[in-house]
Order: sequence, then structure tokens, then C-alpha cells
Amino acid sequence: MKIIFLLIAISFFFIFPFYSNAACNLTAPKVTVINVTACEIAISWKPVMNAAYYKVRIKKTGDNKWGANVKVGDATNYTFSGLEANAEYTTQVTPFCSNDSKGPLTHTKVTTQFCSLPENVEVTDISNKSATVIWNVCGGGANSQVRYRVKGNTDWKVVKAQSSTSVKLTGLNKSMVYQYGVNTCNDESLWTPTSTFKTLDTAFWKPNILVIYLDDSRYDPFAPNGGPSFYKSPGINRIANEGVRFVYAFPATSLCSPSRASIMTGLYPHHHGVISNATVKNLGHVTAAEILHGQGYYTGFVGKYGFEQFPDVDGYDYYCESSTDQYWDAKYDYNGDFNVVIPGHKTDVITSKSLEFLNAVPAGKKFLLYVAHKAPHVPLDPRTQDLGIYADKKMPFPNNFEKWEKNIPSEYYECSNVNKDSEGLNNQLESYYEMLAGAEASIDTILTTLDRKGILDSTLVIFSSDNGLMIGEHGLGGKEIATEESIRLPMFLRYPKWFVPGTVVNDEMAMNIDIAPTILDAAGIPDTFKMDGISMRGLVDHTSHRKELLYEYFYRGSCNPTITAVRDFNYKYIDSRCTSTVEEFYDLVNDPKENLNLINSSNYGSEIQKYRDKMDSLKQVYGYILLADTIEPCKMYHKDESIIKFRDNQEYVFPDFTAKIYPNPGSQQLTIELHLNEAPKAAITIYDLYSIPVMKKDINGGEDIDYKVTFELSSLPAGVYFIGIDCGSERKLFRYLKID
Repeated sequence: MKIIFLLIAISFFFIFPFYSNAACNLTAPKVTVINVTACEIAISWKPVMNAAYYKVRIKKTGDNKWGANVKVGDATNYTFSGLEANAEYTTQVTPFCSNDSKGPLTHTKVTTQFCSLPENVEVTDISNKSATVIWNVCGGGANSQVRYRVKGNTDWKVVKAQSSTSVKLTGLNKSMVYQYGVNTCNDESLWTPTSTFKTLDTAFWKPNILVIYLDDSRYDPFAPNGGPSFYKSPGINRIANEGVRFVYAFPATSLCSPSRASIMTGLYPHHHGVISNATVKNLGHVTAAEILHGQGYYTGFVGKYGFEQFPDVDGYDYYCESSTDQYWDAKYDYNGDFNVVIPGHKTDVITSKSLEFLNAVPAGKKFLLYVAHKAPHVPLDPRTQDLGIYADKKMPFPNNFEKWEKNIPSEYYECSNVNKDSEGLNNQLESYYEMLAGAEASIDTILTTLDRKGILDSTLVIFSSDNGLMIGEHGLGGKEIATEESIRLPMFLRYPKWFVPGTVVNDEMAMNIDIAPTILDAAGIPDTFKMDGISMRGLVDHTSHRKELLYEYFYRGSCNPTITAVRDFNYKYIDSRCTSTVEEFYDLVNDPKENLNLINSSNYGSEIQKYRDKMDSLKQVYGYILLADTIEPCKMYHKDESIIKFRDNQEYVFPDFTAKIYPNPGSQQLTIELHLNEAPKAAITIYDLYSIPVMKKDINGGEDIDYKVTFELSSLPAGVYFIGIDCGSERKLFRYLKID
């Protein structure tokens, strides 16, 4: 009996080896056609019992091959789009079990319509004499027409469209209400529902205005500014290529909130008062958005505002703001609702909300929209589709990665992020460019939308960043200080009425304080608001000039002291507010990477004084106010220019002495063999990185004598030190590396 039972069990197992899947019996889905247009077929079907998912595809009658199989999950509807008008198609729906076995399929034949009425019909670019009607067409539209009339009239005027998606109506009367409709079929009775628009009552042309700025974007990732070839940014590039590019553009302060306040107000931080990243309760200064809102513009802000909290920000009809560091499923203040979680990556949310704003602009209204991306600010958390896209690309590793060794303010290596190794820096750069890829996709989408609406050429587009960023230069990371990588910005503008495509300005300097005055200029509003900036239109046509600029940074309670700088096309002078004199002077023509601080060079003495005077003059011009008068205990990292990177056990001969120093690097003892020629005495001093003496030995004997001096270094921490030998009229410094 046991044997018989066992045989039955074994037979059952082999006959039904996967019993759980044997129950997955599928039937053919019952398909219903729910909508047909000239270019789309929408179908639905009843759920099939045991089906885990479905695949759908379509084939035009007469074609040999089916379209791609689309896996739609457990959805029970699908819309096929991009089809030909008046054509017969066969749809196919196939159910699948969880083990990927498929059931019987269903074919349905459907013929698309001969013609469909256009969708998303709207009017843009309304002036006192003209308006542009745009629409989305389905299934051709070669015979598109627009009819219009003054409201109250009985007769229509019909205009045949030169393109399939837009027509410009001209010869209109000012301040008049017009009715209009669109027909994309030959049937004269098929018009879209009648809508209305009103022409303006003035001849002044006010453009739409779009301001896009990134967060911590350097000036040099983009092709027009010499960026790496692997980073493709056609959307951003077209702003420069079809407009104007400033080679030299700068923030008033290289820090998020102060810079953003300058963008909005056209003021230096010493005037608008935002000198840190803390939220301001009451800015107290008018912004360009408030001014244009008062002039009838429809205004919006999407992204990171950074220095005020909505809803206490005046001047906006629409806003979706998030200043948090979170990229995924972040919280937003959104048109009166606060801390609303919006799913998705912040870059994509900013894109979708920008498009939402553009679709909400009332007919006949001009708009001002700020799009303030969080990318590429840390944390470097790219969109999923951008991860790894540059994994096989060579990153633009800085050729000045090595740290400064002399004549540099001590705060640079005490206050800034320090990049320690090349591998980590390469990884950071790869993630940085992945973040920029998402920003580019967003900007390209927004520009394409403006193009589709027929309003790109009537929109002033400004692209920039809040500040630059050091990524490994001189071993540093971050911003705030006045290095080139920290204070250089991209600045591209597009507006065909103002700028000839491909214009490059390399003899004037633009600043972020110029954005607000440029907006007012475009809107035809005189600057009676005492802004510090000037319209960039004037810089392009050379009716205004800026050949030098004042940069400022204020101590905000965390390390870096108050800094002021003057930069022109030749030199840069920087003054740090420290307990001792801390200055920098760079020859930007011969040393554009700022590798050598010339502040102690006698060859540049007269130039240095001239730039000190320039700073005083520019402070007077801009009404500089010292908002943070704290004097930090910073100092100059070794002032002497004669630092020698000596080789181990090599003899160095000078007029007053000869020296041999060893070992270098070393860990326990340092030996110095010294021969004094004519001087009767000498002093040997060991300094730390910041010129502070840590050990010293004096030599008093006589001339033409050999000495051997030993220093016990075991108590000193590892790092860079300087060995100073003072003998007669000479003082020489040798760079020494102490290791553990």
C-alpha cells in the first residue's frame, strides 16, 4: 500500500510539476474602442482573471511588421498615438501570467478619423496691432485655417495658416475684443469653439521674460564657455548661440542667499542687507517681480528662492518654492499650500511646474517667470536616468589641483572644503555633470515649449547661476572667497529684438545685479528704484560700461572674514579683514589660474597701490557699508617669496652661506649642515604652515666655519613646514615635509 501511494504521488508530481502556475488559465481580453481621432486610437479591456500583466501593439493594414510590444503592467487601457489620418489599424492585446506564459490575444480593427479639430488653441504675442494663434494639430493639418472678427460683427475673416500649428493675425485695431476659431479640416463647418482676445492699447512692445539660474554652477561647463565635449547642453547653448554671451560675468557676493537677493533687487548685499543664508523676515526692498506685477505682468517663481519665506514674498501670482536640500519627494510651498510633498526629483518637478505656469498665463497677459534650479548644488543626487551617463568620460580635472604654498590667507585652508585626493574629486565631478544633465533637460523642455507656443522670439531669456564653485582648484572646494572659479558666472541672454545671434561681449563685465535692471529695461519701466546694477542691453551696445567691478563678502559668524576685491581685465586685488594685513594681487593675463600671489613683489608695487586706490573709489561709487566689522584672527600663509623645494642631502650655495638639509621628508630628526662664509652668526627657525615659529636655534661662532645642527621633530604633527635660515643679509626658506 505504501509503495502504491508513493507511485501515485510521484506520478502526480511529474504530471503537474508546477501546480501553482497550472491554475493560471487565461482568456482572451474583451476589448472596447473608447476614442478615435485622426492620430490616436484609445482602447480598454475588462480585466482577465489570473493575468499578471498585459502587452499591446498596433499594425497599420498593409504593413508587414507590427509595432513594438508595449508592456503596460496591470493597466486595462492604452492609447496609441502618432497615427496616420484616415487609415485602418489592427490593435492587439495579450494577457500574461506571472510566469510570463501568455494567453489568447485579441485583435481589433479600427480606422482613424479623416480629420480632427485642433487642441490646446490659444492666443499669444498680443500687441496693439497683431496677435498669434497657436494650436496642436492631430493627423496632418495641412489645410489649417483661422477665422476671426471683431466681437459683435457677423462676418468672419479667414486666414490660411502658413504652418500647421500657428498663424499671425495682423492689421488689428488697438484695444479691441476679437473672436476667433481654428479649422484643420476641409469641412467649413468644423471650427473650434469660439474664443476671444483683446488687443493692447499701446504700441510699446513688452516681451515675456524668463530668468533661469542654477545653483552653484560654474561658468565653464557649457560649450560656449569652453566646456568639455562630453557634456551636451543644446538648450542652454542655444540661448548664447542665438543671443549674447558675456565672457566675464560675476556675482556681487558668491553665496546663495545674498546672490539671489541681488538677482531680485539689483542691489549689492551691502544695500539689500542679506549677507548670510538665513531666511529674512522682511526684505524691505522692492523686487523686479513686484514692479512688473504692478505693471500688469503675470508673475511666477518656481524653484529655490533662498532668502525669504512664502507667502510673505510679494509680487507673485504663482509660486512653487522649495529651498530644502532634499531632491526626491521634497516639500514645497505651492500657491498657498505649505510643506506639500510633490513626488519625483526636484529638477523634474521644477520643469513640470514651470510648464504649468506657462499654461496658466491669462490670454493677452505678458509673463515674468523665474526658474531657479537647485541643481547642481550638493547633495549631488542626480535623476535616475542621469546616473552613470558619463562613467566612461574623462572629467575636467583642474590643472592647479596642488595647494598654494606661500602668500595665501590662512582662512583658505581653515574655512573651505579641502579636496584631498584625485579619485574622490573625479567622482565628485562626474556627479556634478550628472546633475547638470538634468538641468539641461529641463531648460531644453521649457524653451521647446515656448517655441511651440510661438512666443520664444518675443521672450527675453536670461540664463545664469547664483555663484560659481571651486572644485579642487588649489585643493579647495566651495565658494565665498574671490578666486576665479568662485566668482565667475555663465551669463547668456536671448532676445532677437535686442541681440544679434552669436554676439560675444568680452570687453565689458556683467554682474548679477544687472539682471533686475535688464528686466525693467525690457518691460519699458524706468529705473527709478536706485538699483546698483545696469541693463545688460547697454553693455552689449556699449552705451553703458563696466570695465572693473567691486566684489564683497561679509563675515557671517563662520570662519571666512569680510572680503573685498577689485577685478578688471588685467589684475585682481583682494583684501581680507584680518588682525594682520592679508592681501592678494594676481596678474590675470599671465597667471589666469591665480597660482602666484604677487602682493610682496617689488615689481608690482605701483600697480598694487593703484588697485588699493581703485577699491576705495569703487566703495565710494557704490556707497559701500561695512555690515560685518568683525576682524578675524587670520594671517598670511608664509609671506616670503623665496621658498625653495629642496632635494634631500643636496648642497645649496648662497653668497653668505652654504647649506645641506636632510632628510626630506623626515619623521624624527632634521639635520642641517651649514657653512658660514663671512657672517659671524646665523639663525635657523622652523615655521608651521601659517608662519608661526615652532623651533629655533641660533649660531654664534665665527666666519668660515662649518656647523651641524640637529632638530628633534618627533613632537611635531605631520604636515608642511618651512626652514628659515637667516645669515648676514640673506634669508632663505626651504619647504620641508614632516611625516609620521
